[in-house]
Amino acid sequence: MDRKILYDIGYGNQQPDDFLKRLKDAGIAVVMDVRRRGSSAWRNEYKPGTLARWLQTERIYTYSAGEFGNNCDALSDYPDWLAEHRGIELGALVHVIQSYPHLSLCLLCAERHAYKDGEVNCHRVHVADALVKLLGEGWEVCHL
Repeated sequence: MDRKILYDIGYGNQQPDDFLKRLKDAGIAVVMDVRRRGSSAWRNEYKPGTLARWLQTERIYTYSAGEFGNNCDALSDYPDWLAEHRGIELGALVHVIQSYPHLSLCLLCAERHAYKDGEVNCHRVHVADALVKLLGEGWEVCHL
């Protein structure tokens, strides 16, 4: 069975060059930004909206998916919200991933670490887990 990987990454508390190196080392072709508001990372270095343009110059396509942003007061409520409100979008995304198996996809959010003290630290973990469950056997999540 082939190993199929869905990646995720957070840019918080790191320099842009380190962030880019992590993406390139993993061979990422597409970054799906799952932040509710897609304002640019590293506001001191880049004006809002330039993250996608910067990654594109590095041959990494960026897709804004703010509909997956965390709208819950408690992170623990997010999986239920995701299942109730975003099932159709998750299904469509699964179709896209299956249609382009040669493209390495990485979910993006601000939180640098997916887990903190053994607990989920960012909603992108829940998005990734839901996608892997829908994608089926052989799929796994890799936190960059």
